[in-house]
Amino acid sequence: MKKEELLATLSTIAQEYWDAHQLPVLLSQLPKELEQRSQADYKSLLDSGSLKSFIKETQASQGRHRSDRSGIRVFNKCQPPTR
Repeated sequence: MKKEELLATLSTIAQEYWDAHQLPVLLSQLPKELEQRSQADYKSLLDSGSLKSFIKETQASQGRHRSDRSGIRVFNKCQPPTR
């Protein structure tokens, strides 16, 4: 798997979850979703970094912001998303 494929899968997960629930997907749900989509080897692409840091770096490099509904949303469990 390449980083572009991982990003595409994460974007699909985020969009599908948003379409179904009108809420952003939680970061804690992503590993399970990736495993279900046969993307369990994503950790090898992170260069010993975290999934959260990969998403943040990708968002920054693509000019995406948290309010951009087309991007992946990252929230801590202690901070509920605002609508």
